[in-house]
Amino acid sequence: MLCPKCGKENPDQAQACASCGEALLRPAAPSPRPADGMAIASLVLGISSLLFCVPAIPGLIFGILSLKKIGRSKGQLGGEALAIAGIAVSAGALLLGTLYLAILYPVFSNAREKARQTACLSNMKQLSLGLIMYAQDWDEKAPPADTWSDAIDPYVKSRKIYVCPDALDLKCGYAFNDKLTSDAFATMTNPAETLLFFESNLGWNGHGTAEALPAKPRHKGGDNFAYCDGHCKWVRRGRAPALQWLPQLETKSSSSQGTDPRPENLR
Repeated sequence: MLCPKCGKENPDQAQACASCGEALLRPAAPSPRPADGMAIASLVLGISSLLFCVPAIPGLIFGILSLKKIGRSKGQLGGEALAIAGIAVSAGALLLGTLYLAILYPVFSNAREKARQTACLSNMKQLSLGLIMYAQDWDEKAPPADTWSDAIDPYVKSRKIYVCPDALDLKCGYAFNDKLTSDAFATMTNPAETLLFFESNLGWNGHGTAEALPAKPRHKGGDNFAYCDGHCKWVRRGRAPALQWLPQLETKSSSSQGTDPRPENLR
């Protein structure tokens, strides 16, 4: 360290000049540069975006703006490391969030579709119960196919159940199996296999068979069907034509006709 009076060199730790005794003045330590507030905000937002992806974008923007601000300050502002860390963490969180979304979207989509399919099955179940109650009041006979919606309307709680969640534009998203005549409904032997209602775009009082199904299956490659015993289930479209559309009816055995029911010894 040079003496300001005589110019002699002295050790750095010396308090006074060894030649003239002049007190040696130590240079003042440079004051630390204040960190830019946006750099701190960028890092905070970046860390919080690891839990909630939303702050990642503002964290990334704050970090970039902070680096530009620090560069223009000509050494008056600090916090470059904070800004860089905020940018890195925010970008990583944004990338992870995009990856999570790509993975979870199909899961949420399938869950939403499954919920609509279940709601559709519930509608068909209630329609089936309404028709069964109608038949109980009309000598075990089903309504005419071309007026079934009107016929069972008093037996259902709400017209909302006529609407399929995947066909909201239709007043009725279901059709009646027109192979079921009024009398056949009372005498069929296979109600658990015979179709009652199915999904269709024919609207109110729609009826028909497999050709009346929607052109495109509504529920993951298949359709919902209701059966004459009241149960409902989903069936893949390719199996629909092979389902039981025509009921099997009770027939009297020809061998039993004209026989005397009395025991032989009493005839």
